[in-house]
Amino acid sequence: MAKRRSRNGAISGRTRRHRQICAAAWSDTLNLLDMFVPHEIREGEEDWGNDLYAGSEPGSRNSFEHPQLIEGEDMKRFAFVAVMLTIIPLSGCSIASPDAGHEAVWVEHPLIFGHGGVDSTPVSSGLSFGAVTSDHFDVDMLPQRVDMEFDDMMTKSGVPVSFHVVLTFRVTDSVLLVQKFGADRGKDANGAPANWGFWNRNLDQPIQNAVRDAVKKRDMQEMAIDQSAADVVGQEVETAARTIVAQAGVPIALTAVNVGRVNPPDAIKSQRIETAAQEQRVITEQQRKLAEDQRKAAETSRADADNAYRENMHLSPDQYIQLERIKMQQGVCGHQGANCTFIIGGSPTLTKGVN
Repeated sequence: MAKRRSRNGAISGRTRRHRQICAAAWSDTLNLLDMFVPHEIREGEEDWGNDLYAGSEPGSRNSFEHPQLIEGEDMKRFAFVAVMLTIIPLSGCSIASPDAGHEAVWVEHPLIFGHGGVDSTPVSSGLSFGAVTSDHFDVDMLPQRVDMEFDDMMTKSGVPVSFHVVLTFRVTDSVLLVQKFGADRGKDANGAPANWGFWNRNLDQPIQNAVRDAVKKRDMQEMAIDQSAADVVGQEVETAARTIVAQAGVPIALTAVNVGRVNPPDAIKSQRIETAAQEQRVITEQQRKLAEDQRKAAETSRADADNAYRENMHLSPDQYIQLERIKMQQGVCGHQGANCTFIIGGSPTLTKGVN
């Protein structure tokens, strides 16, 4: 007597024999196709089948490559019957064929006998057969990503901030995931797989609380300006998330937690921009004053030097001014081709080519 499936998910002898029957039926189908249907007809070249054995010579390709067949049309009918007789048993089978990086987990739903449950052996590659009442769940074993948005998260200083957190993980036990937590996934706007159902049911809210607790320890200025503070928050959240996953018993392994740029409210942004502008204005004025002070010092030093020269030359202030005027006139009119007019004693005098 066949042993029934136990409640812990071990596969029963009845289910194992059913799968063996389905696998054998599939193998027989392929063998019959190879035996009775020539390669050309399976690829759609039906003209060769219609002309089979029509005026063929002994030993030719059309004569006795398939000795079971007599004529092309009879061969088609026989192959059709043979395939249908093999496919009919397959109509009571389910087929699982996971992609690379995925695993398929069978869940049995017997109609009359047995308790059903989750098969303890996942399908990682190739084809697997099950009863028509069985379902299989496709579990993506590749690294997964979960995005969490936080808007108006309150900081220690009482100013809310907004930021983005990305968590990456991978599934470590597909059978346990299907058996205790479920492998269902939502769909995004484009129909692609979205967040996992087990994440929303078991991990989402506790991890959000961990993020909130880490952010509450820090001021808005620290979070928004210093990126190292956000990195520390990410490390604290990762440690807390690992503890949450372990306590929940979810068969996943967290690989990373990253906190994106922290954004304060728009009003705070505007004030920060205005403050930065004022600070820059102060810096500009300080630099301008410094330049004027330097110019003043330079002019004072030059005046002191001119006065010292006048005293050493025993010149009165008026005489020194006249000397400076002569130097200026020499600078203007002292080059080749210059035309200058000097007024001496009230009468203008034109001088050309003053050297």
